[in-house]
Amino acid sequence: MRGRLIPLALAGLLATTAPVLAASPPPAAVTAAKPGRDGEVAMQPAARKIIALYSAKEEPRVRASAAHQIAAFPLNWLGLVVEFRDVESGLPPVWQDPEVRGVLAWFQQPGLPDPAGYVAWAERLVASGRRLVVMGDPGLARDRQGGVTDPALVARFYGLLGLDYRGGYSPVTYDSAVDKADPDMVGFERALDPVLPGFELFGLRGAQAHLTVTRKPTGDSSVLVATGPAGGFIAPGFAHHRDPATLAVQWKVNPFGFFQRAFGLGDAPVADVTTLVGRRIYYSHIDGDGWLNMARMKPYSEAGAAAAEVVRDEVIRPFPQMPVTVAPIARELAPGHPGHERVGEIARGLFALPQVEPASHTWSHPFQWNFFEEYSPEKEAPYRGGKSQGQVSEASGDDKEGLRPGYSVPRAYMDQPFDLEREMGGAARLIGSFAPPGKSVRLVQWSGDTVPFVAAVRAAEQAGLLNINGGDSRFDPEFPSVAGLAPVGRRLDGMVRVYASASNENTYTDLWSNRFFGFRDVVKTWTNTESPRRLKPVNLYYHMYSGERAASLKALKDNVAWAAAQELAPVTTTDYAAMAHGFFTTRLVPVAEGAWRVEDRGALQTLRLDRPGVGVDWVRSSGVMGQRLANGSLYVALDPADPAPVVALAAGEGAAAKRPWLVQSRWPLSGLKAVPGGFEVTAKGFGPGEMEWQVPEPGTYRVAAGDWQGTATAGPDGRLSFTVAADATAGQTLVVRRER
Repeated sequence: MRGRLIPLALAGLLATTAPVLAASPPPAAVTAAKPGRDGEVAMQPAARKIIALYSAKEEPRVRASAAHQIAAFPLNWLGLVVEFRDVESGLPPVWQDPEVRGVLAWFQQPGLPDPAGYVAWAERLVASGRRLVVMGDPGLARDRQGGVTDPALVARFYGLLGLDYRGGYSPVTYDSAVDKADPDMVGFERALDPVLPGFELFGLRGAQAHLTVTRKPTGDSSVLVATGPAGGFIAPGFAHHRDPATLAVQWKVNPFGFFQRAFGLGDAPVADVTTLVGRRIYYSHIDGDGWLNMARMKPYSEAGAAAAEVVRDEVIRPFPQMPVTVAPIARELAPGHPGHERVGEIARGLFALPQVEPASHTWSHPFQWNFFEEYSPEKEAPYRGGKSQGQVSEASGDDKEGLRPGYSVPRAYMDQPFDLEREMGGAARLIGSFAPPGKSVRLVQWSGDTVPFVAAVRAAEQAGLLNINGGDSRFDPEFPSVAGLAPVGRRLDGMVRVYASASNENTYTDLWSNRFFGFRDVVKTWTNTESPRRLKPVNLYYHMYSGERAASLKALKDNVAWAAAQELAPVTTTDYAAMAHGFFTTRLVPVAEGAWRVEDRGALQTLRLDRPGVGVDWVRSSGVMGQRLANGSLYVALDPADPAPVVALAAGEGAAAKRPWLVQSRWPLSGLKAVPGGFEVTAKGFGPGEMEWQVPEPGTYRVAAGDWQGTATAGPDGRLSFTVAADATAGQTLVVRRER
């Protein structure tokens, strides 16, 4: 179930004081840092990390903070990696980290233990060339004991942001008037309220104002949204609106435009996980809950069919071109579980299908992961004998002390003591034994509340598994905002946990208790995240129990049919998780004006540029497979065969290419090589090999893939389109040569 944002009260900061250095303006481009004197840095393009401050004393769950729930997604979309730092452990010396671009401070209430120490830390931060972005109350007005902060100190802090702090507060605003509201920045998803929130008075000292308000009858004007060379500022109450009844959030300020300006991102390309080989990505995964639930609709109910069999026959088999990752609960496959032979029989049949990838939904299906962070059999003993809900739902009204509301037991299967190696590596090995040769389990799909602790993520990595789940991304009438979209994932102690790109049917069906047709609305999220910006891949994520009821099955079939009719690039869920992992490691190293070398990207194969009028400079680039313009953004396809491609840009469509390049493809491609009169490339994908290329010469081309051959014609514009009717699930070498 989606976690709701609880207002964050700043409990305080353990101050880190340091000598104040002379401020210097940060650069305009995304930057990496080179060490300088006294630990300071001179910025160079490549730094992508944003440090988001939070207080564990007031907000023990990072994922419930405003920075994580609302800000992290637009920051990710802009190519920035967000890491969270608990201020109760001290203010981080971010100037020592060459990857840090800046700091986001989004607190809700004042209450610092040492405001003077915080201001000194902020001054050193800005002097090092990093950016400081303050949203809401900076926490400076009072200390934790209620002491009032010297206004001169507060003024020093705001001066870093290019603002003139004038003091005073307007609690009554019915007669206040908006002087300036930048239409590109203010009124993004919701207009300003007719009666504005109360506000303090700020003038300008070098920043650019995007929203100013005048209070009457005094005529005092205040800057409430601003960006400048050192960062940005949004006054409390002006970033977003939260509906008091539904708790739905909508942005008042354009988060993409604000963060782009505030963090000085410039025109550099960004790492993108929405697109592959010029097409929007599609992936689908199924959690094994409800595998043997009996189907309730005819003729399946009469035949005693299990939900997993219904999903297999109605949703998976009819769409061989749409890959799906299936993750059983390992305990249900192991001897001793009632029905394990039938579970195994269905699993073998599913895994034998070419479009099905095996994955793990853990061994015992933990519902509440933090229960097991400090585990002992004695701790779990009071819950033994409780009802297992692993096959139907994760909600219950029979809550017990120590568990979150909605859980009556900590996990579905408690017949053995909890063991992380068995949950990760053991589950993967058992599930993998039901797969045919050539297929193995490479992914764990988190169960229950999908909030694994650090040791669980580490155990998955040690077992060689990528991971996914959580996030519950929605963008529809019930969640009418990009604020309803989760980030790509989150770093945990140097590791990465990846979020699913869309919510599953649980949030549409009141935790599988009502509105069983509700999952049909996931299409609204898919369409809203395609235009006007491509924000997310198309992700069809559900549980096996969706095959239990006629209404849920109809919704599921409609969803997969909708996806099958779109122009998408279908991949396995493990492939997507690997791309998302690569998002966090990618480094953009400048090599010349308008040119970057892409390093440490892992499986990530797309860069995006959001400025108009540019294209790939094919003369200066290497390891670039193609480019395509969509929704005003240029998507650059990198060649997986090149570990460090160079992307160079030029005005217009880029320098003319004397070699073929890709426009778009359904199949992922690799190893593009020009040959006399054409090109060769390796393909591996699902369904028909639809693709479009730009070739230097018009004419008729012969296309060959294994035993299959065909011809296609490129017109005077050099566009060559064709569909390869061959099976590429195991890989194909595609050879294209001009005949005349």
